Amino acid sequence: MIILSLIIVLSQTLGATLTIIAISIALPLYWGERRLKVLIPYIIGFPLFVILLFNIILGVHFEPGLLGFILD
Repeated sequence: MIILSLIIVLSQTLGATLTIIAISIALPLYWGERRLKVLIPYIIGFPLFVILLFNIILGVHFEPGLLGFILD
């Protein structure tokens, strides 16, 4: 729970993309999911789906946060 709270507190700094990725890693572990056959597709697929849905299909661009500094 502390890790999820920390991710939420740092979400402005991390930016939307890194926050979605971090939450998709931390949340299933918090639920108690340990099967890699379930975790790996979720960790890769969920952020990819959300980012593609909002950026490409809906045209909503996320705040880049740290990723913007890294890529510039």
